[in-house]
Amino acid sequence: MKLSFSISTIAVAAVYAAASLYPSAAAAYNASAPLRILLNTPPATQSHSMYMLAVCRELIARGHDVYFATPKVQHKWAADQPKIKLINTSDKTWTREELTKIILEFAEVNEKNPHSADKLVRYMMFTDYAAQYKLMYDIIAGRTEHGGPMDVVMCDFFVRGCIDAAHALDVPCVIRATSTSTDETSRQPYLPGVVDTGVLTYEHASFWKRFHDTVIIPAMAAYEQRASVQFQWDALEQAGVEPYIGLSHQFDKSLLFVPSFPEYDQARPLRPNVIYIGPTLSATYPPLTPELEAYLHGRKEVVYVAFGTVTVITADKFKAMVHSLANAYRAGLIDGVVWALAGTSADALPASIEDVAVNAAGIAVEETHVVSEMQSGAHPFIRLVDIAPQRAVLNHPAVKLFISHCGSASVSEAVDAGTPILAVPGFGDQSGNARKIDGLGAGIYVLWRDVGTAIMDAAFRRIREGADAAGIAATMANFQRIIRVYNRRLPYAADMVELAAVPGALKLLVPAGTRMPWWKVSNADIWLTVALVCMAGLAAMATLPIVT
Repeated sequence: MKLSFSISTIAVAAVYAAASLYPSAAAAYNASAPLRILLNTPPATQSHSMYMLAVCRELIARGHDVYFATPKVQHKWAADQPKIKLINTSDKTWTREELTKIILEFAEVNEKNPHSADKLVRYMMFTDYAAQYKLMYDIIAGRTEHGGPMDVVMCDFFVRGCIDAAHALDVPCVIRATSTSTDETSRQPYLPGVVDTGVLTYEHASFWKRFHDTVIIPAMAAYEQRASVQFQWDALEQAGVEPYIGLSHQFDKSLLFVPSFPEYDQARPLRPNVIYIGPTLSATYPPLTPELEAYLHGRKEVVYVAFGTVTVITADKFKAMVHSLANAYRAGLIDGVVWALAGTSADALPASIEDVAVNAAGIAVEETHVVSEMQSGAHPFIRLVDIAPQRAVLNHPAVKLFISHCGSASVSEAVDAGTPILAVPGFGDQSGNARKIDGLGAGIYVLWRDVGTAIMDAAFRRIREGADAAGIAATMANFQRIIRVYNRRLPYAADMVELAAVPGALKLLVPAGTRMPWWKVSNADIWLTVALVCMAGLAAMATLPIVT
């Protein structure tokens, strides 16, 4: 390694050390070398963009130039950052019908076998890959009207074209990952992957459980993913990129930002390039609308229901959830419901729902829940809205429970508000998040097939009254304290982006073991030699005559 590089690296490290005590040192460094930074995020996933946009806000405040490359319809996500430079990657506008079809297909595959859902992820990642790769390559290389080459590229893990183009051009890459389990190099044999397997860890799992999850599930998933792997392979070849199979390819040569914290994400040894940046939640957020403020006023036990901006709730699932909410209301466990439809169109819901309740005399009584009344505010306890200011709702003192799909952003916002979660996940990493919430004692995990049944009713009682409810509330309060500590990491995340721009800095974060065969990393050859020598010695001793 050249001495000049070592000196420059030490100098940069000294600047950052000084910056912790003297902020002006960091300001001087930034002012002398503003960086050109590209952010690329996937279509139709605002929650995937919010973390990196928060880091970009900090970088812009330091004087760097940030370019946000995303479909034109998503430029509004950076509306609060007037200094960010927008790049249109597509004029396509996804209709609600198109998104609904994709999400329902994803949910259907997930319900049959969540461990085979990677095949749909591959189709999403590698559809139009060649065009995406070329566009990102040209932007990063400075071949477009957006100026010279980029110094650092920030990508969501879904946008493989951006990641691969950055590495092809040897430009430092910062990748946002859902959790450390997204990165194959961070996985541990004693921990499940991204998808729920029924346990938090294998610490107390039986041999057969570990065998099933370690051998059977991967084998089944590999068999079901054959066509999608071939699709990925063909897309890479078409773009002139050397084919690979893993979905975390090149992660070990990048900075990996995980918007979470280890106490929730299941602690494990991590490489130096894997960094928890916290939830990156802003100190301010949109307030309640006057309608919601009026609805919550005077209520004390409200449940907030939201399944994210992408998840689609079918008519049958809607009916089942209304039935469970009505049961909880009649039991006195809640006195109101705010339900943000978000990704679900109200037009796809039934006009009314017939429900049967049992009154105090034990007589069955029919009830009708009219959806239009839920929307207008005329319904006695359910208030349906298209979009709700989620953080404002969760932080309202009347809101005591959050029924959530457990997307990573929703989990962070609930924990920050200290609101217990009744988790009803849909697909992808949501089931794994729900398992963590349940296993750590911050909420309860319920399957969609159990919504509308006695199992859901029992979960409502557990989370709203008695010893379990008190324990869940106390645990969530502790996690609230933890997440607010990690939420201070935004400046550190920006520091690491600046550090990534130092030539060769990321390579120094790659452990030598990644360049070595497994037997050399573990010294297996040495211990095998020791074992053979010992065995040879024992064999030789066995041939010696016994002296009496």
